[in-house]
This record gives sequence, C-alpha cells and structure tokens, in this order.
Amino acid sequence: MTALILALCLSQPPKPEFLLRRVAKAGQTFVMREAQVQAYKGQSARYDGKIEETVLKVDGRGGYILKTTRQGSSDALGNIPAETTLRYFSAKNELIRYESEISEAEQVTDRRKLALTGFRPPDKSVGIGSTWTFEVKIAMSGFEVRTKQTFTALALESVEGRRAMKVKLEASESGGGDCSSNVFLWVDVEDGSILQFDGTINKAPLVTNSVDAKIQIAARRMKDNP
Repeated sequence: MTALILALCLSQPPKPEFLLRRVAKAGQTFVMREAQVQAYKGQSARYDGKIEETVLKVDGRGGYILKTTRQGSSDALGNIPAETTLRYFSAKNELIRYESEISEAEQVTDRRKLALTGFRPPDKSVGIGSTWTFEVKIAMSGFEVRTKQTFTALALESVEGRRAMKVKLEASESGGGDCSSNVFLWVDVEDGSILQFDGTINKAPLVTNSVDAKIQIAARRMKDNP
C-alpha cells in the first residue's frame, strides 16, 4: 500500500511555478479603469477615472521608467485635473526614484498608498500557496514609515483571456503610520503586469496623516490593451 501511494504521488505532475517578474518593454502602454469609494466620518465619495501607464525606458538589467497619468472625476469635487508621475523601478519592481508634479506631502501619501497596494514579485519562482514578504521604507519631508507586505499566491485564473496568478497582499504600517490593507491582484504570469486589482485600505493616508477613513479600490485593464 505504501509503495502504491508513493507511486501515485510521484506520478502527479509538478505544480506550475512562475517568477511573476515584470518584463517591461519600452513604448508599452496599458490603460486601466479605476473606481474608488472613500468613506470618512459617516460620509462617502466616489471617484471614477482612468490610469494610463507607459514604459519610457528599460535598462540592460531589466529596470524601467514608468510614466503614469491619472485622470477622472469625483461626485464630491467634479472633474479632477490629470496628474502625471515618473516612477523608476528596479528589475524586481522596487521603487527607487519618484518624480511628480504634485506637492511633496501628496507624494508621501501616494508612495504610502503604493506600498499598501503595489505588487512586488518574489525572488524566485512560486506556485499556488507560496508566500513571500518585503518591507518598504518611506522617508520624506521629516516623515518616516515602514510597511510590511505579505504576499500569498492563491490561484491561477483567466482575466480577459490572459493567464493570471491571483495574489493576496496584506500590508501594515509601523513607525509614523498605522494604515493597513487587504488587496487582491491578478498578475499576468507572462510579463508580471497587473491585469486586475481589488482591495481596501484601512485608516487611509490622506496627505501624510492616517485618519479613520477607508478606501475601496477596484481597477481592471481595458480590454483593447495587449
């Protein structure tokens, strides 16, 4: 009986594993539709917009420069002017430089949100059930916060015909902040890009301060994108 069980185990095909690392290509553009609902002190506001991301340059080691333009409208504020940022990423999708038109205080808030919701690929190939962690440190304008990220690969799914790993991100701040998040990301297994996103930030950062606010965010790549 033991020999039979062992034989059956050995005959099972190995579980597929993926590196999930971003394979950026210069000139590549993705567009996502985004919806946010912010709740604070019994009131809520909805934001609907579009995020356009273009890879401007890729270096010889796989690092890349990403231009992001976000524009949309809010039921509380009406049309919101477009905001453009340049983010410089390493080959491991680690943010190493940031340039933006917005104020430095708003940049801190944006970087905190990115740490609470952004994807970081593992250092090696992973399969369903794998877990990996990172710590992100943000220090700007006399403000410092650390965010611990825990990623778990949950399932292989299809998004608009593309094979994706559904990944759960649980993140929490320490030091100068106490935000936390629970996020699901669908990562293209071929090039590591994000196909879909759905999550919640608790005690959301609003211009460097954490307040008793909750932000629910959902985004999906538009169908006509490659």
